[in-house]
Amino acid sequence: MLAHHKHKTIGWLIDKLSKCNPEAEVTLGPLSLIPESLYSYRGYYEDVAIDYRSDLFDRRKTVNQFLQDLRECLGSTITGYKGGDYTVRESTALWVAKWGQCSGVGVVGIRKIGKQYVVIKIKEIDR
Repeated sequence: MLAHHKHKTIGWLIDKLSKCNPEAEVTLGPLSLIPESLYSYRGYYEDVAIDYRSDLFDRRKTVNQFLQDLRECLGSTITGYKGGDYTVRESTALWVAKWGQCSGVGVVGIRKIGKQYVVIKIKEIDR
């Protein structure tokens, strides 16, 4: 499924992060979650979920590191929670969820805080 106009895609996020300071720290906001792995979203298997961790004292990810994860995911084949293979395209929608969960939380924007921080804005959205 194509992303809703408020729901951002992997291609959109790659484009926006490419214009940020590569050494800036990335969080998923407003909760300051740290992005982790990427995989098929349980709610819509053809979409991508960004897994996260919440331990802010742990090592954070830079824009450059997360961009590498996103670029490696682009064009790859992801396997749905209950099966099926899906190719990740620039138009693939992005969600934020733990493995096996249907969070309803999607990527909706990006905000730079100075040159040191980038917040990927997330919120609950209807699809």
